[in-house]
Amino acid sequence: MTVNVDLSTLKRVKNSVIGNPTAKAAYAKDENFILKLVECITNPLPYLESSQGSQDDIRIEAAHVVSSLSYGSTDALKSLLTANAHQAFVYAISNLQPTDQPALKAAFARALKALGSALADVVGPSQMGIHDYPVDLQEDARNALDYLFEVEVLDIYLPHLVDSSQQTVISIAQLLASALRSQPYRAAVSEWLPQAERHKEVKGKRGWEKTDTANPLARQGGWVAKELVSYLNKKDSKLQEAALSALASLAKENPSVASKLAKSVDQPSPLNVILSLCKSRLTDLQVAACLCATSIIRSGIPSYVSAEQPTAKAAAMTVIHSMNNLISSDLDVRTRTKACFVLCHLVSDDKDLCQLAYERGSLNQLADLVKSITPSEPNVQWDEDEPESQACLREAAFTTIASIALFDNDIRCEITDNLRLIPYIQASLTHRHVGVRYSACQCARALSRAVAVLRTNIVDTGLGLAVYRIFLKEDEDKRVTYAASAVVCNLVNDFSPLRSTLLEKGVIPRLVHLLHSGDPGFRLNALWTFKNLLYKSSTEVKRQVMEGTSLSCRSAPCRWRRRN
Repeated sequence: MTVNVDLSTLKRVKNSVIGNPTAKAAYAKDENFILKLVECITNPLPYLESSQGSQDDIRIEAAHVVSSLSYGSTDALKSLLTANAHQAFVYAISNLQPTDQPALKAAFARALKALGSALADVVGPSQMGIHDYPVDLQEDARNALDYLFEVEVLDIYLPHLVDSSQQTVISIAQLLASALRSQPYRAAVSEWLPQAERHKEVKGKRGWEKTDTANPLARQGGWVAKELVSYLNKKDSKLQEAALSALASLAKENPSVASKLAKSVDQPSPLNVILSLCKSRLTDLQVAACLCATSIIRSGIPSYVSAEQPTAKAAAMTVIHSMNNLISSDLDVRTRTKACFVLCHLVSDDKDLCQLAYERGSLNQLADLVKSITPSEPNVQWDEDEPESQACLREAAFTTIASIALFDNDIRCEITDNLRLIPYIQASLTHRHVGVRYSACQCARALSRAVAVLRTNIVDTGLGLAVYRIFLKEDEDKRVTYAASAVVCNLVNDFSPLRSTLLEKGVIPRLVHLLHSGDPGFRLNALWTFKNLLYKSSTEVKRQVMEGTSLSCRSAPCRWRRRN
């Protein structure tokens, strides 16, 4: 379709695409319309003649349309990237004047936030759960995201963190919250200084001075962190929430920032303020505060729950208590999903924090949640009309259960013997949502680490063979296959009753196939599985492995050459 662009058309398009994937897809296919839409941002004059409004009116409405198109439509995002929409908004923001109306600045900032968030979702890693995006879009999205974190571009939009328009400030903070997914981006933002500060630092810094001495802002985590912290005591909850979310992304796996937020500088530490907000009656604010506290606890405090760090233990307990309350509540699915993932981020790969969450009842709350939304029949026919949001909640709950159970046998036995979650895990292995299957496999992996569970529950319920069937599927999602391969690695141990069964069902050819795949994760898991399979094995098993691998080597192309 071809759309003539004027003010009334832009308003009509804006209203039609909000929450309407079909309309978004239709407009995304109209490349001429997308090009005109982006041109409205930088040069609205050609579209003024037939419009009853000003240049700013045209630009504001065009920015709103871009914001709406950016959400939930990869086709629209691809078209916007082709039209260089991200560069257009950076250029437009760079030309803003002090006399420009706040609505114009806010519209530009919101559109840039929407584009940056959509790009980060495509590039990854995902902030919550598993999502699929076209592979052909990822490279262009990565290049565009790299552009947004170049110093020259940061110089354009980061100063608006102190803008007089509160909505503009919120959008820039939300951009950081959504787009800071990797360490290079976090480093670029945490080290960034306004140009005036940079010149002052270069002029005044002496070679023998430490960074913290030469730059007082470094003691507060950098300029961006300092400004975000200043908004935590404001009365506007949306501003607080945006600042907390941005700080959470900035501090994640970033000790240089997180450690500063955990310390006090002439006043209570930012972490203390954040922990007080973890008890807020406003749910979204509470979740954002707990996520922020989690990033600081995991990145900024060397020993999380030891006796030498009582403050750290108290901070972790505050987050756990708050998330337990939300998980067990009757709040909306989206909030409970976020609560599960926040708890998962807190305890992930940390034995002491997993034990603390278990002692504080997190596992019971998660089990009750799973049972309330999941059938227990192994061969259940899933409801095709189940909302995707509920599937995401199930994925979040299973992922968190798997994290808590990863280290301790008592926790694993609690899951199998008292909470009796294996039927729900097994039923979820056939769910159409890839994240549910993946998280169910992760639960099976955690449980299969316990000898007692592997010898009894996993065999008796059929969970082991159910995971093995997924492992054999050629058309399964690679991430699910990878998680299933980690389970199979445990199922072939010398103490496993399933070792002989899996040998009879062809585990060796499947392992050989994965061993010669191009995926490093598959190859590593296959090697570990062969190692477990050969440990304390009979001569017959060793013969089967040798025959299977040697046959594969003869048929595979030579990948090495002799070197003299």
